[in-house]
Amino acid sequence: MPELGAHDPTTTSVTFREGDICCMKISLQATISRARLSSASITEEHSIKHEQRIALLSNDGKYRPAVVYRVDKQFRPSQVLVMGTLSGGNIDCEDSEIKDKDVAVVAPTLAKNGQATVETQPAWPGDKPQYIYLFPLPIGTNQDIVYWRFNNTPQQKYKLTPGSFRVLDKLVAAWTRNWVNLPSVGPKYGFIANAIGRFAGSALSATVSLNTGNPTQRKRDGKVNK
Repeated sequence: MPELGAHDPTTTSVTFREGDICCMKISLQATISRARLSSASITEEHSIKHEQRIALLSNDGKYRPAVVYRVDKQFRPSQVLVMGTLSGGNIDCEDSEIKDKDVAVVAPTLAKNGQATVETQPAWPGDKPQYIYLFPLPIGTNQDIVYWRFNNTPQQKYKLTPGSFRVLDKLVAAWTRNWVNLPSVGPKYGFIANAIGRFAGSALSATVSLNTGNPTQRKRDGKVNK
């Protein structure tokens, strides 16, 4: 859990620059659905299912880091790139909604399969893989956003290096054109990235009746990765 400090999100005293790492409460699964809805070939059936998942998770999610991708004239984030560890799972497996090409990797995590690696100032701590989802998510001005901070260094702010932001900007520009051309795919209600062992059953799996839109949950012994 990040240390949010004493900042009052109802004030406008905090400003951001492109490349800053902010903290916001957001669902990664809902972000995936918004990316899928941008596909020009999405079917009506899949569109309805993604809209249902977005509605289901509209007040859910967790505090997670995100790259400030664009700011408005008041230097408030207008677009962000959502970050996550993806539960340490295999993002290139058949059951994953996120593939290697959909993300950039935050150092010191080792990139693979041609993934781009970006760096932060200071260096991103910890040993968990950290990924940046390459879909530029528009956000409203009423979203509570603060700087991402770690508990052991509560005064330290993080941002991408200038060179890394330029790399990321090119990746997002290229991949944004691809989002429009993606084939129509419906959402999955299990884990985004299926960590070893979890997909076999040690998780809380959310299921939705797509005919009625009523969510039900089947409890096992974990939490939904949102």
